[in-house]
Amino acid sequence: MSEKSNQIQRVNTFISIMQSEIRRGNYSPGEKLPSERGLCVKYGFSRPTIHKNLDEMIKEGLLERRGRSVFVSSEAWQHLEASNSSGRVVLLTNEDGYVNVIYNSIMESIISRLSDLFTLKLIVTKGQDFSLKDRILEDDIVIVFGLFLADGQFKAISQRCRNIFAVNFKSRYGNWIMPDNYQAGRMMAECLYSHGHRKIASVLQTADYTEFEERFLGAQDYLAERDIHLQRMWIPCQTYFYDVSELHFYKYILGQEATALLCLRRSMSMQLYDIARSHGISIPKDFSIVSFDDTYGCDLLEPPLTSCRYPTAVIAEKLIMAVPRAFKQERGKKFLQEKIVPLLVERESVATLSST
Repeated sequence: MSEKSNQIQRVNTFISIMQSEIRRGNYSPGEKLPSERGLCVKYGFSRPTIHKNLDEMIKEGLLERRGRSVFVSSEAWQHLEASNSSGRVVLLTNEDGYVNVIYNSIMESIISRLSDLFTLKLIVTKGQDFSLKDRILEDDIVIVFGLFLADGQFKAISQRCRNIFAVNFKSRYGNWIMPDNYQAGRMMAECLYSHGHRKIASVLQTADYTEFEERFLGAQDYLAERDIHLQRMWIPCQTYFYDVSELHFYKYILGQEATALLCLRRSMSMQLYDIARSHGISIPKDFSIVSFDDTYGCDLLEPPLTSCRYPTAVIAEKLIMAVPRAFKQERGKKFLQEKIVPLLVERESVATLSST
């Protein structure tokens, strides 16, 4: 890189830093900036670069000079909004998705990486809000977290916005990205099989569908290829999750019909820990357990839980790369339809059997 191009890059980098500082409220409208020397020390740029850069931002209306001092202009945020010609990114979820640990992790990554490039808006809805599409602008990129919209609603929003991405579910109306739940099930079953388990039961509810059923099918197919039947209990749809876990525990563990339980929901694995403790049953001495998903706290359980990790970081990175691309391409173009293989994190909740 030539000296001139390197200097231009550093000037643009400092401009970006200052824009980011203003957007995040680190420098508020009307606030006095540090001296040029102070900015040099704080951000590591030369004084001529700082001086030139401040002049440019003054001309743009982001800053204003009062005597020898430079202040953030009162119209700085309006100028930043106007300069964002690429449009707006809408993060759309419902109340369950808003408190979901996995979705929150993806959202935080998107906000951290894209807030300096695009205007971001979070919409939390009850799902059956039929006026929802009216809150979407024609040039918006919409990211929908979780399968909570009716098919017709998703279609209406996809037709209104510039482009749309579905997280954790497939959609025929737009882009989508999700974990490979079938492969996750195979990995969970392989873990138990490799440790000598041949009597394995799956913990899920009759009402479980989509990703939960896909995980079951993956585990079932892996074991069937080795002439092992994955046991499954059919339970009424209205049964509470805790009761589902308890029924599996009584039938398969106390009834000694299985040496290991394969949990397709993290909440049920947590409940099984509690139920086992209340009965004086030890994990993994008396039975082993593997679960989905590996979120915070799984490594703090006693014993630490072996679990299949949702590929949060990979999904977030692919969305972050896809959004700028979506703004540059034709409306509604489908270019991201991908399943990401999760990672199995082995801990101490699975015992190795001495004989099969």
